[in-house]
Amino acid sequence: MKDMNGKSNHESVNYRKIDLTVVYLANFINILIAFLFLARMFDLPEVENTLGVAVISMGFVLGYIAYLNKKNCREKWETYLLIPIFLFMIVELILDYVLVLDFRSTIIVGPYVLLYYI
Repeated sequence: MKDMNGKSNHESVNYRKIDLTVVYLANFINILIAFLFLARMFDLPEVENTLGVAVISMGFVLGYIAYLNKKNCREKWETYLLIPIFLFMIVELILDYVLVLDFRSTIIVGPYVLLYYI
């Protein structure tokens, strides 16, 4: 498909910026998760909640980037690499913010941690 200037969509997308955004977000998510664990250790629920919302928001941005990569026919790994992070954020949103479950002290924590490391 071509835009108004006759360029294909693939030519008008700045993939370098998208890729750098992914790198920055992934690293920033890991840093925030480290602080989130510290907030949990020091019993700071407000800080933990705020950091959790920020992390989930960034995960959804990564999900959107996966969609853009798929839409622009980028290599499969550039799309599929982001999907587990996005799925983890959906699970996190449901368990922590929708259902508000204390699942970290139950047997559910095993599959949850496994999903995080995938």
